[in-house]
Amino acid sequence: MAASGRRDLVLAAASGLVLGAAFIPRVPGWLAWVAFVPLLVALERRVASGSPRSWYTLGYVGGLAFFLVGTHWIALLSDVALTIGWLKYLGWVLSAFYLAGYWGLATLLAGWLSRRSGVPAGWTLAPVMLLIEEQRGAGELGFPWFQPGYTQHEVLPVLQLASLGSVTLVTLWLLLLNGAWAETWRRRRASSLAVALLLLALPLGWGANELRGRQTPSGPLVALVQGNIPGEIKWSGNHTDEIFRTFFSLCDSVGRLSRPRLFVWPETATGSYVRRTPEQSVAVAQLAARLGAPVYLGFAHYTWGSDGKPLPWNAAGGWNPDGSLSQFYAKRHLVPFGERMPFENLVPALAKVDLGQAEWQAGTGTVLFPGPPGPMSMLVCFESIFPE
Repeated sequence: MAASGRRDLVLAAASGLVLGAAFIPRVPGWLAWVAFVPLLVALERRVASGSPRSWYTLGYVGGLAFFLVGTHWIALLSDVALTIGWLKYLGWVLSAFYLAGYWGLATLLAGWLSRRSGVPAGWTLAPVMLLIEEQRGAGELGFPWFQPGYTQHEVLPVLQLASLGSVTLVTLWLLLLNGAWAETWRRRRASSLAVALLLLALPLGWGANELRGRQTPSGPLVALVQGNIPGEIKWSGNHTDEIFRTFFSLCDSVGRLSRPRLFVWPETATGSYVRRTPEQSVAVAQLAARLGAPVYLGFAHYTWGSDGKPLPWNAAGGWNPDGSLSQFYAKRHLVPFGERMPFENLVPALAKVDLGQAEWQAGTGTVLFPGPPGPMSMLVCFESIFPE
């Protein structure tokens, strides 16, 4: 491989690493404002003198670097839930190799559009990447984790764009801004710099104005109660009482300081079948009565099918101060391989493969709960990253 080709691959990998770093806690999200620039500079050079295969390779290398950083948490999963512990490392690497293909496809199509139209690749990548991101989040293997727009979760002025077009609009803005910086680097013209600065200033100015116009709530309305229970403890089955004491203590401490109108615990908060275990269910109901507010949480649950077999659900629901229970919501979009084997409906034998994954049933619809703040619905963990 020529030196220029190796240099372009290094630039592509640098883009992936920088964007991946922008997702890491305490790393500033504004790194994503320039993360794609090295990849775009390399792609522009390959469009001028390289083959379509080189365009794909650039995107694949950049995507591989990005997803190796982004999905590193798979390698940190608790061994308790896994039949074969080392599979998490294989899952991490294979996930990155699979997801990188979407970036490769994006740069391939962007390069093709650029060569056919004469429009710089910095601009053609933006619409193509949005299309590819939609495909990455679709179907049985849908996995839209790490859409670039999520890097802006702490850049509050920019984040206001999501009120107009969800995270998709934030991602589009990021891609266009990176394209403008790449054009500035390539052309060295004041007009290109002006476009980049305008793209940067518009959401920052508009978003800051939106934030100024909002009033800070006078008091807490909802208490989000995070017990931070390690997976090896939650799923061991030996620490249930300890887990409940942790959540009860947190709720009581918040209740003494203020009067939230709703308490919310995380997905499968206790690792137990709370609604199917009378003493646990009664204890949560008594807590809600003591707090004077509903307590909603995620929990493992099951119902009985028409054939008499249990149907397991990754569920969520509430306990009210008067002792009544809400209906339950079942998670609709399950994590592939983690919560259900993909394509079981097509190949039933896949359901018998035991890699330590859960085997939940997928929920079929939304549930509207009559919460004290007003009617509300639930998203459970993985579901919150699907823009739709």
